[in-house]
Amino acid sequence: MAIPFVDTGIGVGLVDDSLDGVVRVTAVIDPASDFEAAKKFLHFTPPDEEDIYDKNIQIADLNCLNAALAVLRWKRWSGFYRDYRDELNLRYMIEGNMIANRPRNAN
Repeated sequence: MAIPFVDTGIGVGLVDDSLDGVVRVTAVIDPASDFEAAKKFLHFTPPDEEDIYDKNIQIADLNCLNAALAVLRWKRWSGFYRDYRDELNLRYMIEGNMIANRPRNAN
């Protein structure tokens, strides 16, 4: 339908009796050129059996972070905030406390 959108996702697993995983925000700003690259980040299938987030676990802080990152991405796209990186995909890794960005123009 050629409508820009921001998609979010959370994947959580249990490692050594502690939760680990990733929070993801993917921005398809120009669907004609972004969608093919974004498909590798968008999940159209049910979560893996080991993804305990799908087991009705409630992780308010990860949900909050995911929502805030999605709103910030949308506001950068809309011009409210400066958007130097223009990322297609952002991932926050819990264990390393790191955010990694993939620019829209990366191959």
